[in-house]
Amino acid sequence: MWLEPYEDTICQGAIVDYPDWEFGDVKIPLAVVLSNECDLTNDKCGYLILMGLLEADFVLKSSKEYQAILPENFTGNFANLTKKQKEAITKYFEGFIHNKDIRRYFFLGGDALGLPNLVVDFQLLKSIPYANIPELKPIGKVKSPFKEQMIVHFASYTSRIPTERVSEDIKLGLLNSLISSDAEI
Repeated sequence: MWLEPYEDTICQGAIVDYPDWEFGDVKIPLAVVLSNECDLTNDKCGYLILMGLLEADFVLKSSKEYQAILPENFTGNFANLTKKQKEAITKYFEGFIHNKDIRRYFFLGGDALGLPNLVVDFQLLKSIPYANIPELKPIGKVKSPFKEQMIVHFASYTSRIPTERVSEDIKLGLLNSLISSDAEI
């Protein structure tokens, strides 16, 4: 669904094997090309920008949000979870599968290429000289419109403007006025 086989040239959304990339103790074997398509096509690219791809299973299950859903002594047996916990886990994963929110990670199922489910990590960026493209082993590419959605999510994620949260009193007042002039929360 998200991925398709590689064609003939490195393009925006190409998934590549780039063995010389490490982040601390973590080896980042796969990356997706972020560089602008027109720069690549018109040979205006001095550097190729890559974003790291990580296994979704590990990343998503390691998050604080996922861990908060699980009971303290969870042993991995989902049959022992409550209905509410199962629903919360389903909702959590569905949010990623559909890439509903602007987050640090963008989900890509590995489906068509025999890859595991992956997430693009918007904080794992690397620039390599354009001349180093022959070092990249193309594996596949992100299909449209997922490629464009990924780029929009990346731009939105990196250009967020920090704002202060409204106080609880103000929030409750706004909620009361928006819900109904007669109702009170």
